[in-house]
This record gives sequence, C-alpha cells and structure tokens, in this order.
Amino acid sequence: MNLRQGITLGLVVAMLCGPVFAQSTATPTNDELQQRLLRIERILDNQVLLDLLQRIETLQLEVRQLRGEIESLEHERKSLSKRQRDLYLDTDRRLQALESGQGNDLDADAVPEDTAVSAAPGATPETDALARSTAVGVRSEPAPGEKDAYTQAYDVLMAGNNAAAIKAFTTFLSRFPTGPYSDNAWYWRGEANYVSRKFDDALASFNRVLNDFPDSPKVPDAKLKVAYTWYEQNQFDAARRELQSLVNAFPDSSAARLARKRLQAMAAQGQ
Repeated sequence: MNLRQGITLGLVVAMLCGPVFAQSTATPTNDELQQRLLRIERILDNQVLLDLLQRIETLQLEVRQLRGEIESLEHERKSLSKRQRDLYLDTDRRLQALESGQGNDLDADAVPEDTAVSAAPGATPETDALARSTAVGVRSEPAPGEKDAYTQAYDVLMAGNNAAAIKAFTTFLSRFPTGPYSDNAWYWRGEANYVSRKFDDALASFNRVLNDFPDSPKVPDAKLKVAYTWYEQNQFDAARRELQSLVNAFPDSSAARLARKRLQAMAAQGQ
C-alpha cells in the first residue's frame, strides 16, 4: 500500500469511527451515515480527478517528447538519404570521367567468346522495343534534364518501389537512349527486375550493359547479376560459365570476389 492509499483509508476510518469515540452512547442515524458517505465519495472523487489530471499531463509531455524524437529521426533520415544519393552521383560522375579518359584497350573482335552473353529468351515486348530504339555503344554528353531524370528514377529504386523504378528507368531510356547514363540505367533496370523476380527482363537489361557498353564500369557487376539470374532459374551450367568468365576478365574486381564465393558454394552443393 502506498502513502496516498494509506492516507485515504485513514481518512475513511476516521470519519466513520470518530463520532463513536466522541459520543460513545450515541448511535448515528441512517441519514448521518449517508451524509458521511457522500462526503467521503466527494473527497475520493476529487482525488481520482487529480490523479487523472496528473496522468494526462504526464502523457501529454511524453507525446511531445516522442514527436520531437520523430521529427529529429525524420530529419536525420532525409539527410542520410540525400548524402547517399549525392555520394552515388559523385561516384557515378567520377567513373564516367575516368571512362571518358580511357581508350578502348581491347578491340571488339578480340573479346573472348564467353564474355558476351546472348540475349535472354522470353524478354517482354517492352524490352524488345527499347532494344530497337537504342543505338549500340553510343555515348554522348548529358542532354538537358537527363541527369535529373536519372536521379529521380534512381531515388525511386532506392525507396524500394521496384515496379515504379522499372517504369521510371524504361521511360528514361526511351527519352535518353544514348546518353552517358544509359549503361547505369540499363543496369538498375535489370536490378529492379531481378529483385522482382522478373528474370527474363533482368537478363535482357544486364545483357544490354555487356553488349552495348563493353567499357562501362558496370560490366563486372552486370556479369555477376547475369550469373545470379541464371542461378535463380536453376541454369547452373550457364551460371557457372558466367561466373568463371567474370573471374577471368576482371580478377581484381569486387564482383569477381563474389563470383569466386558463389563458385565455391556451388561446388560444395554439387551444382
């Protein structure tokens, strides 16, 4: 029993028993007892109201504190999202600058046969239409609005809306089929399809990177995702060939390290 409950109980006992000690020979009437009970109820009701008011004030304070924390977390989330986007775009820009300063070390005819991957069977008409409208291997300076359109599509993907991201990158590639962001757009379009388990469209998109942009920094990652896509379709021989091709062509890349791990796992599983 806490202090408040003890005081309340003592008050009740005192009010009921006090007159007995003061007037030991007098017996309270029913009206007197009723009046005493009413007074006690009023006191108790007032105390309950005070307790409720205190609880309400405490809850209001906690709500204000939680709102402040939510606003702080939301601000932090937006800041982190912006920094992530800026970092990616900066990396993208640096890679494009490096690529534009490098010559093509390998003649197209000298690329090993297993480096190129055939077009994926079963690609949708939408993918085929994009393939017909895009000139192979063409690079250019960004057109007006191109960077913003690419950033918007990428932000949709980072938000986890894969269906909308596929649509956004498809629209981007229709508008800017030969720009400097085309290889990345094809790659991320493939990634969105891969996560959505639309494997035919994923293969078609990754293969566009490999076949149309052989000098793109995205080539190792695209080859890795081609292998992963074959693996998801239980085409283990095709997956193994693509993984080995990646290791041979780009042995020091992070994609090659992942390819080696996947090859080891497949060997351990007898695949």
